[in-house]
Amino acid sequence: MSADDKQAVTDAAIAAIWEKYRDLNDQRIRAIERVAQAVNAGRLTEEIRTYGEQEAHKLAGAAGSFGYENISDLARDLELMIRDLPARPPDGAQFKAKAAALREAFKQS
Repeated sequence: MSADDKQAVTDAAIAAIWEKYRDLNDQRIRAIERVAQAVNAGRLTEEIRTYGEQEAHKLAGAAGSFGYENISDLARDLELMIRDLPARPPDGAQFKAKAAALREAFKQS
């Protein structure tokens, strides 16, 4: 088996594992989106904030491990924004745009 063939097998295995956990990662994105909704509605609770931060952290790590750097970077940015809540509320438009970009990047993965 050539090096290219081995790489193709590895890439296919990684893609299959990413796909296996697609629903879990979608749930993580929904947790981040719930934070954005709560912030915009003025109803952010510590429970929503903490859960969103944890899920953003997990998504950033998982995406990075599977080579989805864009998803990882966006999730990490959102994690840091959530961590600073409510002491430093994010720009609502920027937070919403990052969350939308994350969702779009995930759809394309």
